Amino acid sequence: MQIPGYRIIRKINHGGMSTVYLAIQESVGRVVALKVMSPALNSDPSYSERFQREANIVGQLSHPHIVSIYDIGKHDNLNYIAMDYLPGGSIHDRMLAGIDSNDALKILKEIGAALDHAHEKGYVHRDIKPENVLFRDDGSAVLTDFGVARAQSLNSRATHAGTVVGTPHYMSPEQARGKTVDSRSDLYSLGIVFYEMLTGSVPYQGEEAVAIALKHLASPLPVLPKQFSHCQPILDTLLDKEPGKRYQHGQQLVQDVEALQLQIREQGERRTASLSQLGGQLSSALGIVWRKFKASCGTYWKQCSAFIASIRFAKGRGFYRVETTHQEQLRSLTQQNTLVATRVHRQVSPAGAAALWHDLGTWGQRAVWATAALVLVLIALLLWPADTQPPATKTGDIVSASKHSAKGKSPQPLASSAGSLANSAQSSPAPTAIASAHAHAETSEAYSSPPPADSPLIETAGTQVQPRAEFEGRPGTTLENARTAVDTEIELASRTNAEPEFEPTPEPDNAQPPEPEVEKFSLTVAPKPANARVRIMNIREKYHDGIALAPGAYQIEVTAPGYREHLEWMDIDDTDLNYAVELAPSRPAGAEFTDTLENGERGPVMVVIPAGSFTMGGPDSNSQPRHEVSFARPFAMSKFEITFADYDRFVEDQSLALPGDNRWGREQRPVINVSWEEAELYAQWLSMQTGKTYRLPTEAEWEYAARGGRQSRFWWGDEASNAAAKANCKRHCDSGYTGLFRTETAPVGSFQTNDYGLHDIAGNVAEWTQDCYRDTYQGASPDGSAYSQKNCPARVVRGGSLNDGAEALGVYQRRYQPQHTYHTDIGIRLVVEEL
Repeated sequence: MQIPGYRIIRKINHGGMSTVYLAIQESVGRVVALKVMSPALNSDPSYSERFQREANIVGQLSHPHIVSIYDIGKHDNLNYIAMDYLPGGSIHDRMLAGIDSNDALKILKEIGAALDHAHEKGYVHRDIKPENVLFRDDGSAVLTDFGVARAQSLNSRATHAGTVVGTPHYMSPEQARGKTVDSRSDLYSLGIVFYEMLTGSVPYQGEEAVAIALKHLASPLPVLPKQFSHCQPILDTLLDKEPGKRYQHGQQLVQDVEALQLQIREQGERRTASLSQLGGQLSSALGIVWRKFKASCGTYWKQCSAFIASIRFAKGRGFYRVETTHQEQLRSLTQQNTLVATRVHRQVSPAGAAALWHDLGTWGQRAVWATAALVLVLIALLLWPADTQPPATKTGDIVSASKHSAKGKSPQPLASSAGSLANSAQSSPAPTAIASAHAHAETSEAYSSPPPADSPLIETAGTQVQPRAEFEGRPGTTLENARTAVDTEIELASRTNAEPEFEPTPEPDNAQPPEPEVEKFSLTVAPKPANARVRIMNIREKYHDGIALAPGAYQIEVTAPGYREHLEWMDIDDTDLNYAVELAPSRPAGAEFTDTLENGERGPVMVVIPAGSFTMGGPDSNSQPRHEVSFARPFAMSKFEITFADYDRFVEDQSLALPGDNRWGREQRPVINVSWEEAELYAQWLSMQTGKTYRLPTEAEWEYAARGGRQSRFWWGDEASNAAAKANCKRHCDSGYTGLFRTETAPVGSFQTNDYGLHDIAGNVAEWTQDCYRDTYQGASPDGSAYSQKNCPARVVRGGSLNDGAEALGVYQRRYQPQHTYHTDIGIRLVVEEL
């Protein structure tokens, strides 16, 4: 590529609309990023307008955290913009190594200031996301890509029909509704980026764009982990569902961030987070005190109402109070027993209390907090409801004094205090305490004296009647049985003045008759070939012909070398079973097959890849260390990249939006503009349609299949210059579909296969894999399984594409790509496990 005045060094990045090159502006010797619009888009005025608009907008903005433009022009059919070269990568690049809260706050403040400047000039960015925030050498953040920005005065939708501007993960609620957006929408998107920097994942996730948009509209605000709780107030303001309650200007955000940074410098990040948590705990404590106060008021009101209701007036007697009746006392006591028996006491964790005490800081600061806590405890004690049990009266005693005097014994009240009742109730189950209280209430007046104090059925301190252990452990006991049994024992105790006992029920000689022997039936499996191995998977006993089995369901496995496994459930009812199984020959390496979909159409063509081992990796730093990987069983991989014809069946069946083809054509061209999540959904749909397990290949499976049994740099050898007629790429491929003025995908199968029978394993479109991206293969699994981690920020993409030169198509070469992004040079290839 030749552009007068610039010496192009190498390609930095590329997308569906343009390619960015590292270049030197020869007139001043300045290193720049040269953004060149794809010549294929010149025929569409909307793309040229968007490219020109970005240059015009950025040219009007002058801010240290907004990318600068040095030149704009057109040479032949190439539109270009010369701008700042930002070598520090994007936020997503930094997230792979981790971003701490201090760095996240710094980035938030810098981009907040950049947005404030752009908004003051009247422009809304509309596409704030991690990929559009890059870094200079000094680590300062820079906002880029104003290609879809617009003036706030324009009343247009956020996107043009059919154009993918960004991803749903960063859209504000009003943007998701399709309403006109303003500066507050950019701040919402920045809040999502802030959350992702701290946690490694976006807060609202879903399988479809509509589901994500609904979560932006209705889901509660996300909560940060405890170590970032000091950032929660800022995040809550950024992500408020109502624009009027968010930050109205970027400067307000900058001020809050600066205040928080000052607080962290003075108090330390750990203490700032601890104080934020402690504030929430104090707020909760005040809420408890308020609820206790309301409950106390209600209790006092009931007591006053009861007192007033007991007042009477008579001419001869004047005003007097009606005493509480005997039955009312019993009812009150029964209710108290029930409440005490079911009360749950929670323990305080010493470790948690010690950690909180440590977080309170110095001894002086701890003294302040301890004093505040003591005041709260005193308030709670003052407002705690008093014991409302009515005092015992002569008429309220359970046993009258006259009856006790007749026996020569002093009367004993039923309960001495509520505290003793609570102590006895804590050690017994609630249903037993309730049954005992009822039984005692019903029987207390029937006897002239209480049972002896040492009786195992009576606890004089707590006044609870407890059944003996033999009675409590008896199954099938009901409340009525409990009452009858207790009444009987008390009556026997009062008559014999001896410890009551339950007579054990005599057990018959044959308490449990022997179980009848279950009739069994024989099972014989006749496999073909005869040397096949037969196993019954859900029993321990080894299979043999005529094995005796009880009626039930059994899973039968039949295997033999060179044949496909047979696995089936069968039922044995009431007869012997002879079952013949003929195994199907397994597909040999290189065999091709297609599975049938539910509508009768055929799925993608699959090729059997043989079992084997290889050395994975290469000389690049991110493909080391080299290591051995073995596949014990063959698997099948799609012969071609998944085409639009394949993928459109899924889209139509699920009523989804069709991905754009960039005007290159559909049908037998590889599908593009599909995110990793959508590729996963397509594989799941294909699995449901065929009854087999389709999925994205692991990185190891992809490289093993791409090598085709070789250990060379490319599948055709070690020389990039030998790529002609073997791939669709920029340099050395001579494909006819890419060049200086033409770049488009080729129909699948346009070039020869590798040694395992796979087309387009290099070039055309790169391909998603299962693996979460990591910088090295340290600790990689020897069986070729996928590497995964929680909150994976990016996936591995393999194979190079039409935008790469042949030197970037090596079988070991890999790059990362955020899984929720769309690209015109990334497609899909699948694996199926069942052959």
